Amino acid sequence: MVVVGPNGVFIVEVKSFKGTLEGSVNDRKWVLHKVGREGGRYTKIIKNPLGQLKRNIAILSQYLKLERCSAWIDGVVLFPNDDTEWQDGVPEKCFCEAKGVAEHITCFEPRRPLTENLMGKLIASLEKCQEGSAMTLEEFTDKTQALQKRFA
Repeated sequence: MVVVGPNGVFIVEVKSFKGTLEGSVNDRKWVLHKVGREGGRYTKIIKNPLGQLKRNIAILSQYLKLERCSAWIDGVVLFPNDDTEWQDGVPEKCFCEAKGVAEHITCFEPRRPLTENLMGKLIASLEKCQEGSAMTLEEFTDKTQALQKRFA
């Protein structure tokens, strides 16, 4: 998801892992500890979603530069599944609730706030890229609350 507001452009990666996650911001791989349907325990090695987020920020930044409407891009990873736990605490830029993501976005202090005109250009460029991928903070909050209800 991409959120556009006066504070900037924000990519929100949504991951619906179920189990206990082990990993830090700088780890290339994380470990997901799960319990199967019949009680069997197993682990799965996954790529650090923050790495994917970083790549997506770079790709979006390049795209917006080509569209001549570049802006600061920040990003976070949302884990909306109530069955997601963290072995060593939630890493920076990761959130378990949409409310935390919304607070991060609204409290983010950009060097220069985006003008209404630039926000409109950004949203138009994003919609050109993929219809429905850009949204306002209010639309994001509604969508992620629905996601969290689905995983509750």
